[in-house]
Amino acid sequence: MYYKQCIELPRAIATIDGKPIKGAKANITKVYEKRYKHVTPPIFTTALKDGWSPDAVITEGMFLINITPWSSHRTMGDYADFLLKQHILPHFRNESTLEVHLLFDNPNCQQYSPKYFERLHRDEMNQIPDDHSCSDFTADTIIPLKWRQNVLNCRKCKRQLVRFISEYILQKIRYRLKPTQRFVTAGGLQGSMAEKAMFVTHQTEPTVDERLTSNAEESDTRIWLHVLHSAGTRKFVLSPDTDVYHIGMTIIAETQLDIVVRLSPFNSIEQRLLDLPALLRSFKNDPDLSAVEERKIAPIIQTLFIATGCDYISFFTGLGKTTFLNTLFEYTEFITSNSTSTPGTLTDEPNGFLSFLRLVGCAYFKKHKSAFLPSFPTPMTLFNSVQSTSDHQQRHEQWLDLIRDRIWIRIQYEEDMTPSHEALFRHWKRSSWVSSVWNQATSNHIVHPPLEDFGWKKPDPTTLLIDWDSESNLSRIREQVALIRKGCGCKTGCSSARCKCKKQKGYCGPGCKCTGCTNLPVEALATEQEDSDSEVRTNNERDEDLDLEVSSSDGSHLDVEVNKLMYDIFGDSESDDSHSMGVGF
Repeated sequence: MYYKQCIELPRAIATIDGKPIKGAKANITKVYEKRYKHVTPPIFTTALKDGWSPDAVITEGMFLINITPWSSHRTMGDYADFLLKQHILPHFRNESTLEVHLLFDNPNCQQYSPKYFERLHRDEMNQIPDDHSCSDFTADTIIPLKWRQNVLNCRKCKRQLVRFISEYILQKIRYRLKPTQRFVTAGGLQGSMAEKAMFVTHQTEPTVDERLTSNAEESDTRIWLHVLHSAGTRKFVLSPDTDVYHIGMTIIAETQLDIVVRLSPFNSIEQRLLDLPALLRSFKNDPDLSAVEERKIAPIIQTLFIATGCDYISFFTGLGKTTFLNTLFEYTEFITSNSTSTPGTLTDEPNGFLSFLRLVGCAYFKKHKSAFLPSFPTPMTLFNSVQSTSDHQQRHEQWLDLIRDRIWIRIQYEEDMTPSHEALFRHWKRSSWVSSVWNQATSNHIVHPPLEDFGWKKPDPTTLLIDWDSESNLSRIREQVALIRKGCGCKTGCSSARCKCKKQKGYCGPGCKCTGCTNLPVEALATEQEDSDSEVRTNNERDEDLDLEVSSSDGSHLDVEVNKLMYDIFGDSESDDSHSMGVGF
């Protein structure tokens, strides 16, 4: 294998300090809009269909509190009244709307979950004024200045805010409801009521609705329990979070519910609406997805969304959701048709990981397609070139190795390289953990699978770390780094097993002091010969370009791109700085 990993982190999915790569989740919505823009009736609109009115409205309150108080609001009571009048009561003016649900996060009810540590990381990034002090909010509390810094960025104040709004609206709205209407709130209460959902009807005291009890940490998950148990069949979900409708895909796929999701922010004048059942029908009617069983389409799209980046699941550097989704559409049958030679579909089931490897491999192939032409015009032809074996995982690993080798000399940094199969397996396990939680969205009691079995490490009860790679692969990386730094000093061309580079099944590199070396990649040897014949550059010009003193007279120089890559990674080969593996959130 030509490609050798040299950094102890899968840089395509990990930052240099060992944190997940962040990206834009909402871009996937743009792909749906563009692909299905001619579908009638339209999937994405700016207004509700004529004659369509919801039986129930479910609002994600964590986005509602992002609305900054107006200058005319003096107290927290003024602010809560504003939210009630502007964003809750208008829904009840519609005669057919029977229920409005206001949902908030219930943080840390599942202690030491990935979300808990994601919150810790966000707290570190948030700027809270030095003179900030927390207080319990009441209706008479003066609204703090700098809303985001003093309220939303402080975890304790934010929690007090949702408690206050939940209790305040419960008390106020019961006098504004008609006898047939009901208001429900959940997630914002505290103490013994933290997991409960409270409701009021016309002039009644708040009451617990046991059907809606949930230990869900996040409102984006809890929403779908309320969708199923709210009145009627027409539901209006208000949440700009892309996660929300992807969670709901698999839940409503086999139901008769008519669900519209508002994707635009609450303070936006223009509405951006998604007809979720219509989107699912478009998937089923898409000719590019005809090779997939209809019942599996929604789970496959959901899994792709998770595995290509969301919250604490890392994105891929240089490969966004748009690229991965278009890759799936282009190579659907190869990636997820569960054939004899390519088993598995892109879902959390046996051989799902193999399907994920094919998705990742195809995405990198697509990005660097010219590196494979003319020999391999498609990922499938390259896959078929790998000797067939009963060990499907081994064949997939060899296929990925070929992809790495082909694009190795075309890139400059390891963050542009496909992660090892060990790193991808751990990434897949973390994605499967999220799938497991999402699939329990309509359950009253969500069970979190053991984190240690799904790509994380817990060295102690209060610490959660990402398990980026296998120890065996890390050991190989360290050996490879040592070999590259020290290299060999052969005088006979490095053609026998006496050469320690060749003995390790590797090529000679920048650290070698060998003479007349023949243990170079084919591409590097070809480039070297071409440069020698054409005399395009002098030795001094080559040294200036590389900013690395490597003698060309002894034949030890490599292809320009390879040397530049090694220099970017290691700098001066005599230095002994190391690449640490920071893996905390």
